[in-house]
Amino acid sequence: MGHAGGRLEFGFEQGWARGLTLVFGTREESATLDRENFFYVDQFHGRDILEIGPSAAAKAGAQGRADGVMAVGDLAKGLARPLLIRTADCGPIAYVDRASERIALVHAGWRGLAAGIHRRPFEDLGFDPATTWVWVGPCLNGRNFEVGEDMWSQFGRAAADPKFFSPVAGRADKRHFQSWAYLEAEFSRLRAEVFYNVEVDTFENEEFASYRRAKARGETLGQQNFTRLGFGS
Repeated sequence: MGHAGGRLEFGFEQGWARGLTLVFGTREESATLDRENFFYVDQFHGRDILEIGPSAAAKAGAQGRADGVMAVGDLAKGLARPLLIRTADCGPIAYVDRASERIALVHAGWRGLAAGIHRRPFEDLGFDPATTWVWVGPCLNGRNFEVGEDMWSQFGRAAADPKFFSPVAGRADKRHFQSWAYLEAEFSRLRAEVFYNVEVDTFENEEFASYRRAKARGETLGQQNFTRLGFGS
């Protein structure tokens, strides 16, 4: 892993994934990145993950409406540009399946998590948890992620677990979403081969964009963090 000025970069040297690079970019770096040089999707807080097929592989840019993007095998290696997603408090999640030769990036806000977008690669997109490495990038967590019942009620039995939704002192109508603990528990239950959380809270770390911090402090809205994953990226 490399670290320079807040940027988080992971390089792969194992088997099929040799030459693959994962980058969680800062808001400053992301502001100068041209999305049209990457394969990205029009995100809408759903659970769809779009696969880059042969017909799309020759041309980078917008690929359609979804909250995740993936590529498989030789096509993944042959893409002219990396995969890309954007976040600004939501969780960027990267998947690398070294055996089935699949890679994916997922934009996981709370709506996406409640709908199970983080499980989709394993449920019906061909990723095998036993051979998949998962990374969670900079995102909102804990005391900085205050939510109401309209949110926590969508998480089923997990909503009653204080490890995931901890009480807010003096506010029965509010809870803190421990998103890191929730994701760690989910990927442990799914038996992912490797789970790694960079443990960067976007609200607290000003090198990364945070929508909630911007609103709270009167900062410029609309800043983003771009996460990219690809060979030779």
